[in-house]
Amino acid sequence: MIKNHNLADFTKPFLQRLAETTQELVCLCIRDQLDAIYVEKIDSLHPIRFNVEAYRRFPLYATSAARAILAFQDEAFIGNVLQEKIRTFTPYSLKEPEEVMERLKRIREQGYEISSNMRNVGVTGIAAPIYDADGTVNASISLIGPTDRVNPSLDTFIQLVVETTRDISFQLGYRNK
Repeated sequence: MIKNHNLADFTKPFLQRLAETTQELVCLCIRDQLDAIYVEKIDSLHPIRFNVEAYRRFPLYATSAARAILAFQDEAFIGNVLQEKIRTFTPYSLKEPEEVMERLKRIREQGYEISSNMRNVGVTGIAAPIYDADGTVNASISLIGPTDRVNPSLDTFIQLVVETTRDISFQLGYRNK
């Protein structure tokens, strides 16, 4: 298992390839206790783009990247995350634990998350989990960009994000999916 501080170095070539292919912001997100943190990013070269602050903490229910991690935690852990009042960021944010739980179920079924306008209006994120060799999920990759630019390529971007996380997971020793 690679520790989180080495995971950023390990995944950087994968992030770079995904960013070059899509021309959008690509981030590595990790779980740290009950929070999520973006620890690595490759910025979009488009003049109009979304920017994230590296090493900023946010709740595990708040972004596509965070929910792609939270969905694969055990029920007790998810309950701990959702026991506090859910903080909203836009009028489209998830507001109730039941909404989050339904979303997490869908992520487990699909294997990825798409989020538009939930953390930032006008922004869409696509995220998928990274599995460690033992099948645990403590990290994810997300692609983030302006909704009007991401949506026309949504199916392609989903496929690329999922393929990237599968490649990383395989390189980490995960063999179940």
